[in-house]
Amino acid sequence: MEDSRLDRVPTDPEETEEAAEDFEYPETRQKKHNVPAIIVGLLTVALAVYGIYSLISLGLGAVMERREAKARAAYETYYPFLIPAAAIDIEPFEDVTVAQMSELVEMSVWALLSEQLDPAQYDYQGDELVIPQAQVAASYQKFFGTERPIEHMTVQGYGYEFAYDAASASYRIPLSTITPLYTPVIVSAETVGNSVVLTVGLQSVGMYEQDMKTGELTAPEPDKYIRVTLRSVSSGWYMSAVRSSGIPEVA
Repeated sequence: MEDSRLDRVPTDPEETEEAAEDFEYPETRQKKHNVPAIIVGLLTVALAVYGIYSLISLGLGAVMERREAKARAAYETYYPFLIPAAAIDIEPFEDVTVAQMSELVEMSVWALLSEQLDPAQYDYQGDELVIPQAQVAASYQKFFGTERPIEHMTVQGYGYEFAYDAASASYRIPLSTITPLYTPVIVSAETVGNSVVLTVGLQSVGMYEQDMKTGELTAPEPDKYIRVTLRSVSSGWYMSAVRSSGIPEVA
C-alpha cells in the first residue's frame, strides 16, 4: 500500500523543507574504459550503449518521488540483459528452446563487448580481437541458463560479423565501430511467480533532440515494444521469453 503522505501537499514551511529533502535525484552511470588504442574502435559500442543509457536516465525526469526512485533502481538489475537484446533487435520467441541460436550467440558476444574488457586477456589477429569460445559460452549460460546448450557458430549482424573459428575454439571480433540498433528503456515490471515480465521500449540510437535554449535532451518515442520474461534461478536471472507488445497503456 502506498504511503498516503505522498499525496498530501505540505502547507507548513518545515514540512515543505522536509518533503524537499525526501526527493531523490536519479543517478546516471557511465562506465569509463581505459584501453589501448588498438581496441578503441571496438569499445566504441560499449561507450555508445552506456552513454545512451545515461541519456535515457536523464530523460526519465530530474526529480521523482521516493517510490518511483526505488522502482528505477530495481530496474538496474535487468538492463544488462536488455542492452544486448535491444542492440541486435532480437526476434521474439516463446521459449529459449525455440529461439534462433544464431541470435542467442550474437547476444552473448554483445554482452561481453558491453562490459569493461581487460585487453590483456585477449589475443589479436590482424584487425580482429580473439575471444575464447569458453567466455562466450559462459556469457550464454548467464543469459539463457542450461536448459539449451550453446551451439557455436559464425553470426552476422547489421554491418559486422562475429566469426567462429572451430580450430582455435574462438571468436574473431572486428576492431571497428559496431553500432547497436536500439537501446532499451523499461516501461514497467510485473512479478509473475518466480519470473518478472518487463515491458520494454526500443528506442532508435542517436535520435535524441536538444532544446537550443535550455540544452535539455529529449528522448525519442520507442519504435516498438517487447515483453521480456526473466526467470529467477539459484544463480540469478535468465531470459526465458521475448514477445512482441503493443503500445502500453499509460496509467
